[in-house]
Amino acid sequence: SILEVMDKTAVSRLVLKENWMRRIIAVIAAAILLGDEDISRAVQIPPEVKQAVAFIYIEKSKGLEANGTGFFVAIPYPSDKGQAFGYLVTARHVLKAEGKSVFLPRIFVRLNTLKGTSEMLPITLVTNGSQKNVFVHEDPTVDLAVISLFPDQSKYEFNLNPA
Repeated sequence: SILEVMDKTAVSRLVLKENWMRRIIAVIAAAILLGDEDISRAVQIPPEVKQAVAFIYIEKSKGLEANGTGFFVAIPYPSDKGQAFGYLVTARHVLKAEGKSVFLPRIFVRLNTLKGTSEMLPITLVTNGSQKNVFVHEDPTVDLAVISLFPDQSKYEFNLNPA
């Protein structure tokens, strides 16, 4: 199963990667909030980071609404380092309805296309069974979720962070 491939080391790397992304976001937010023109101009987000981040939307009564972000990670196959599993890493609460403990049935990931437009990619969330694609830590206080997702690289523009 995918969980067997994602050993504790891989999950630890995903947590470290999430912490790294949070630090970048905190620096950018601080620069904007401080309003110092020199600081805000000095903060440059590398293009490879921008292309690894995805916006996650959920269905609301008035249409789709942004609910959070995630980033793509690649974990090499143990037997073939030339191939990898693709994952979207996000916060667990992003995949749940506000104030609810159950996962949403579906989310939408906004991806840029190679043609210069963007598309909403619907992702059905399956939290158990043989088609399970959402993995979370057994400790409910760990706000981390991993979704099996490898968008079509011939259609979408995105980067996979190596784990």
